[in-house]
Amino acid sequence: MNLWQGIVGIFTAVLLICFRNAYVTAQKQKLIAIRLRSYLLYWNGLILDNDGMFDIFYLGVEWSEEIRKTIKKGGDAKDLVKLKKEKKKLIDEIEKIIKSKPNKIKSVREIFSKDLDKVLSLSKNGLLPNPVEMILELSEKNEQKLLDGKTFISDEDASYLGIYLAQICVELKMNLILMINQCVDLILNFLSDPENFDLEDSTMDLSKILWQAILVSRDIYTLTNRINIYTKESLPNLTLKNMWSRL
Repeated sequence: MNLWQGIVGIFTAVLLICFRNAYVTAQKQKLIAIRLRSYLLYWNGLILDNDGMFDIFYLGVEWSEEIRKTIKKGGDAKDLVKLKKEKKKLIDEIEKIIKSKPNKIKSVREIFSKDLDKVLSLSKNGLLPNPVEMILELSEKNEQKLLDGKTFISDEDASYLGIYLAQICVELKMNLILMINQCVDLILNFLSDPENFDLEDSTMDLSKILWQAILVSRDIYTLTNRINIYTKESLPNLTLKNMWSRL
């Protein structure tokens, strides 16, 4: 009798420990999901307020939906790779579109040149810091904030949301950093020789930036939909799911 009581006691103690750990994990998941959702809603708001950005965002939305449908139909990794290759053909199409509208490119260059003259003039008079140093410092700070989990959830936090969501979080962060760096490189190239800078010669750089923007928008849309699993789920249900996953 004492033996069975001991076994039941041990089993109950283990069960309570598992329940406590599962509950603590569920609490963390809820808090992390709410933080992530707040960041995503902020970025979605910025995109919706800009017509040009929304057009790019919609391409990412379409891609995310196609991925979902492919998986739902039983597609595997090969199907997803094939889909990505098809989407990457957008780079060639984007380059053709940019090259087919030289007048618009020239008008954009003129706008940039006017703004640059103002910035350089203020910089020379000591009213503004050196634009190159300012851009580099700003991009480095933004990148570090992303990596440190100050403007996005950290990799450790993302791991609480499961392998799939953690992977998308890391991809989004890296794609966003790469896009920022590509934009900075293009701007610095422009600042190095503004008089001879030609956007037509930078169509490859522009198309790469737009491609990264599509990747970012795809991940934002995917995360926005998937994170509802945690934000809308109750703590008891999340706790039970965590317990079941460990059995």
